[in-house]
Amino acid sequence: MIDFDDLVEALKEDLNPRQMAARFEISEELAGNLKDHFDKYGVSSVMGGD
Repeated sequence: MIDFDDLVEALKEDLNPRQMAARFEISEELAGNLKDHFDKYGVSSVMGGD
């Protein structure tokens, strides 16, 4: 689980997927998908769910 505020901070820092993957301990592919999604749709968009 990634903290929303931490994700927003990483996006503000413009981290690349490899850096995000290392920070959040997720796959580089998932980090790239998250970055692409938020770049395309913005931070108010929800991806996935409970």
